[in-house]
Amino acid sequence: MNVVLLRDGVPICQGSSTSAGAITTVQLRKVLNDVSEKITGDSLIVPSVEDYFKDWLKSIAKRNRAATIERYGKTVRLFLSGLNGRAQKPITGIMPKDIENFLNARLETGVAPQTAIIDLKTLNTAFRRAERSATRSRCQDAGGGGATLKTPVSAARHRPATAIAVKHALI
Repeated sequence: MNVVLLRDGVPICQGSSTSAGAITTVQLRKVLNDVSEKITGDSLIVPSVEDYFKDWLKSIAKRNRAATIERYGKTVRLFLSGLNGRAQKPITGIMPKDIENFLNARLETGVAPQTAIIDLKTLNTAFRRAERSATRSRCQDAGGGGATLKTPVSAARHRPATAIAVKHALI
C-alpha cells in the first residue's frame, strides 16, 4: 500500500510498507504531532523512557538527600539496562512484563527480596508522576472526566508484594 503524507497540501513523506523508503513510526508521530499542535495547541510527543527517568531524577534532586538520589539513580540505570535497547522508545511502551522482568533479574542477582521491592517502589514513584501528568492532561481535555491510567508497576502486581511473599515465590 502506498502512503503519501501531506503538509499544507505538499507531499512531505511517501512510501509503502515494502519499499526501502517506508514511512516510519517516527515520521508519522512527527506529522501527527504537527497536526495536533495546530488544531489543539497540545503536543503528542512522548518522552523516551530514558529521557523521562532523567527528567524525573532531576526534578526530585533538590527535595531528596544525595544518598537517596544515588539509590534512585542506580535503580533507574539497572531498569534501563534491562530494557535491552528499548530505553529510547516512548515511555508509553513500558508494559507490566518489563517490570516483572526487572524484578526477576534483580532477584536472580541475589539481592534480598526487600531490596527488590524497594527498587519497585522507586520505579512506581516515577510512573505515578507520569500517570498523574497524563490523567491531569486528559481531565483538562475532557472537562474533568479523564480516564485513570494504571502504572506498569501497579499493573504488574495483582496484590501488594511483601518481602515474605517474594521469598515464598522463590522457594
